Amino acid sequence: MTREPVINKIKNTINNNRCFMIILLIGIVIRTVWLFVLAYNESFSYAGDIDGYIKNAESVVNEGHLIYDGFRTPGYPLIISAFMLISKTYYYLLVCIFQNILNVIAVCAVYQIVIMLVDSNKAACIGATIAVLNFHDIYFADIMLTDSVAQSLTIFSLLFLIMFLHKENSGKKAKICYLCVCAVLLSFALSVRPSLLFLPVAYVLGLVFVVIRRKKYRWIIPVILIVSIICYTPVCAWTIRNKTVADYNGYSTVSSINLYCYNSAAVYSKQNNMDYNETVEYLKQGKDKKYQEYLKSMDKYKAMDKRAKEIIFSDVPCYVKRCAIDVAALELYPGALSFNGVKESYETVISNVKQNGVSALFEKNGLAESSWLFVIVIDCLLLLMLFVLSVIGAIKLIRKCWVPAVFLIGTVLYNIIICCQPVGYGSYPRFRLSFSMISIILVACSFGIRTIKSKKSKNKASAESDQA
Repeated sequence: MTREPVINKIKNTINNNRCFMIILLIGIVIRTVWLFVLAYNESFSYAGDIDGYIKNAESVVNEGHLIYDGFRTPGYPLIISAFMLISKTYYYLLVCIFQNILNVIAVCAVYQIVIMLVDSNKAACIGATIAVLNFHDIYFADIMLTDSVAQSLTIFSLLFLIMFLHKENSGKKAKICYLCVCAVLLSFALSVRPSLLFLPVAYVLGLVFVVIRRKKYRWIIPVILIVSIICYTPVCAWTIRNKTVADYNGYSTVSSINLYCYNSAAVYSKQNNMDYNETVEYLKQGKDKKYQEYLKSMDKYKAMDKRAKEIIFSDVPCYVKRCAIDVAALELYPGALSFNGVKESYETVISNVKQNGVSALFEKNGLAESSWLFVIVIDCLLLLMLFVLSVIGAIKLIRKCWVPAVFLIGTVLYNIIICCQPVGYGSYPRFRLSFSMISIILVACSFGIRTIKSKKSKNKASAESDQA
């Protein structure tokens, strides 16, 4: 008796969202083909940063605990270790399948978010189509890196955050449930990618501002407590663990290493007339004299933080300029150039382009003589188009419903500021994953809000004709 209504409900849902179901099916087929036909080998799935995660995962499987250092956060190694327990031979494939499943579910979340924001199935289908066909996301879902998992978890948390903000008529229990799920997902994202460490603080500040503006003062304390406790209890526990086992007073040593070896290298290379990549290696090897002096009186991570801040503050305009270049690179630069698994013979040309810009493509032995140039140009034009549409969508969404718009745009800006620091021009297109799917939501909104306006004008015109 109860099964028939459930089955009918499922059928109605499929019929009402037939276009989206087709889009989703296409996305699943594309990801399956890419994973099992093109990317099905262990070397493709490995990336430069993966060694530390794998060693931690192996430590969990073999010894029952993570490695006693503060370099990596626990989230991603625990995911890998779970699949190592299933298969020590093909765990990398299982991780990639898991990342693809999360990515497909994230596409569903994008669809639902757009529906909630602009109430347009057409706009939601446009957003889902772009997300499904986004080759950058498909590519990095098949590489063992934290970016794809963190991207999906962030989108899931945004979905429940917008449900909390958008569904004002929901009961108190439902709203608390939305907020708790949002915080739990964000906490998981934090454990996977430490660059998200301060995002819950930004969400709390935004939520407190919104509830005060809406004059719902009874929500101030619950918002602060729910998000803070759920998100930062694991962070505090991991920080205490790092202090105990590694004598490091922080969430992850990678933040100190990145600040010193990569961020400050932007200024250091200019001051000492050195190549950026050579400077990175120079700093990694600890050859800087002031850094060596600091090591005599403090541990290496404190020495890194102190020396990095000295270098950056010695020429702030240079650092800001380099950050701006890297932001532009991630937004508009043809990231296909850095797809390290496409063809090894392009590595020299790619390295040259990173140093000298796109003009290097047209030099001798560049890619101008190759059909690959067509892919690069198309990629660059698509990124430019998506950037322009996302800006238009952001402006329209602010005018229509500014509260969710602020959280979406704020999350994009947070990730740009944190992730898009100097790491070498065009070197890491995977960092685009931190905001690419949110940008797609804004792109879809640019179409949806226009659709709503046209519907209103049509309704108005039909009403006037009826009166006539």
